[in-house]
Amino acid sequence: MLPWVTILMVMMMKRDTASADITNITATSGERLKLSPDLRTGRMGTGLEFRWTHPHLLLDNRNTRCHHDRCELLEDGSLSFSRVQPEDSGVYTLEVYNLQGKRQHEKVFRLQVEEINQSRTTAIVCSLLLLLILLLLIISFLLWRRRLLSSRTSGAAGERETQIYMEMRGNHGNKDQEEAEKKEEEPIYVPCYPGVPAEPAENVYV
Repeated sequence: MLPWVTILMVMMMKRDTASADITNITATSGERLKLSPDLRTGRMGTGLEFRWTHPHLLLDNRNTRCHHDRCELLEDGSLSFSRVQPEDSGVYTLEVYNLQGKRQHEKVFRLQVEEINQSRTTAIVCSLLLLLILLLLIISFLLWRRRLLSSRTSGAAGERETQIYMEMRGNHGNKDQEEAEKKEEEPIYVPCYPGVPAEPAENVYV
């Protein structure tokens, strides 16, 4: 009876150790991510072979890119994602082998990819649309104000030219009228030559 209890205790301890070695990672859909083994390659030697396994992929030194072309195996053994998706969630196991094919390291990652909140996305899109509409309104107002100022300036210039022309024309007309009035006011002198000789002076004594 005692050996069975010992075996059960050992199995439970191994299970707890295995669960403790799992690294839990949470990411948001669309972001960059890197699963790093944190290896000290100097102690483990060179020429290591890395092998990543997942229900949807298998990567090693000869096959370094995923089938969906969103992740790749780096030289240091890290698994790099350009942008993660919800289907990338799951358990990733990294196994490191030396040149003799002996496994020297193993590490497990549990990745959970969460989708972006739809309400948050909608709010962001609405905010961008409102900013765009506000920018268009400001541009339209500035253009309308510029046209209004230009029309006022051109109208004022036209009125000034008209006023100058009318004023010059009015002065010329007043001058002609004044000259005509002066001509009318000037007395007309007509020479008078009497046909009857003047009467001789009366009582002229010598």
